[in-house]
Amino acid sequence: GSLPDSSHSDTTVNLDVYEFEGQNKEIHRGSTVTLTCMLSETDLIGTITWTSNNNGAIGLNSALYSVSSNTENSVQSSALSIQSSGTTESDILTCGVKFSVARAVAATVPLQLHVYDVGVSSMVLVQALSPTQLYCNVSNLGQDSSAVVWWKRSSDNQEFKDEEGNNVVTGTPDNSNQVNYLSLDSTLTKIDDVFTCLVEVTEGETAQFEVTLNTFTVTPMEEHSHKKEPATLSCVIGGAGEQLLVQWSDSQDNNLEEEGGYEIEQGTFSQDSQTSVLTISGEHTGDDGEYKCLVSSDGGESFYSHSVPLNVLGVTVTDKEVKTGTETTLTCSLTELTVEVTISWWDGESQINDGNVKSVQFDSEAETQASELTVANPTEDNVYTCKVHNNKDEVASETVQLNVYGVDPVSKDAFVGTSTILSCTISGLTTKATVIWKKDSETQEGTKEGVLDTDAGSQVSTLTVANPQNDEVFTCVVTSGEYTSSDPSETVVN
Repeated sequence: GSLPDSSHSDTTVNLDVYEFEGQNKEIHRGSTVTLTCMLSETDLIGTITWTSNNNGAIGLNSALYSVSSNTENSVQSSALSIQSSGTTESDILTCGVKFSVARAVAATVPLQLHVYDVGVSSMVLVQALSPTQLYCNVSNLGQDSSAVVWWKRSSDNQEFKDEEGNNVVTGTPDNSNQVNYLSLDSTLTKIDDVFTCLVEVTEGETAQFEVTLNTFTVTPMEEHSHKKEPATLSCVIGGAGEQLLVQWSDSQDNNLEEEGGYEIEQGTFSQDSQTSVLTISGEHTGDDGEYKCLVSSDGGESFYSHSVPLNVLGVTVTDKEVKTGTETTLTCSLTELTVEVTISWWDGESQINDGNVKSVQFDSEAETQASELTVANPTEDNVYTCKVHNNKDEVASETVQLNVYGVDPVSKDAFVGTSTILSCTISGLTTKATVIWKKDSETQEGTKEGVLDTDAGSQVSTLTVANPQNDEVFTCVVTSGEYTSSDPSETVVN
């Protein structure tokens, strides 16, 4: 309405403009965080309150939240600290301000608390000096958000950032997910270590995740085996800290668990070591072979393949027959060798260590090696054994039969002009001997070699002398095996 001029008066109304603000945050699921609302540009004293979209009004203290206030340089602030149990899901935290208890809330600021996830393996198992990758994947990122990711090594605090030469790859968010990894070359996988993945989505808010790098070693044990004899190959795993899965394959990558003639022992993890053994039957050891020992964790994520050579060597020995008292040499010859081995001779359970053993050096080009045993004065049959050792393991054993035979020529008296028969008895034979008779180096007619009596091991050879002369000497020449012996048989003519 209209008032009389005499009742007109002026009224001044002050408009107080203030600022009330806060900052959205993105944090890792389950971490603690503090949100802050600030009231500034005013002399008014306000009361700041908080409300959770998930949990309703927030008191000064609760199991999930705590609130603290501060005034400095005319700026009022309220800090809402959220415990880890309150950050399992994204939320909207609204801070409000009012300037009188009787008045309504004057202003509100909704702050977005977005929860993201980080996926890492707490432990990565890798063979020492083998390249690998450590992953630190960020998922459930907010819209238009991305993570800054870098790494730190515990052993020397060296940092690895997404810069040239540091092998760090920071991915581009795709459907709220971002793949990030650190590539480790052989220089970074020498020993056990701990790498920390640092993730920052909101500036100043850094989450840290440790990845333990557990390195192990695999030692393939090269094996020498005798042809057609069973052989064992092994892989020794050290430092893994757990039982690993071991598979074996041949050079054609055939899984030997599915093949006949092979037995596989996984080995039991004990004292930080595990030995897996492949036993190969004699049907598969005719020639050299290349086998593979494949090692992985129980999950089978990463396989490490190791070549394990099987070197099949040839061992040649020859049984001998010699005349009693005749010095002879037994030879044990090895072929197809790739390394020098140890050859020893045994008489029963006793090793022969005297000067009668002579070694023939390993020839790497010819892949040969030998050992000789001299038997000085054999008087009876005997069996000797040639044993081959590689790294103290016996890889071959062959027996040599030494057969000793005797020659017994019989001298005779005869009348001049009458025919007579000379005899030569060979005892201890295993095979029929070749026998000839000689006089003054001339082979005589009328020789009969005789037949081997296999039960008695003897053979009797005869020579018919048609017209013996006075004091003639005939020689019984016996050849058995590699040895020839000559024994005189004298005919005395009376």
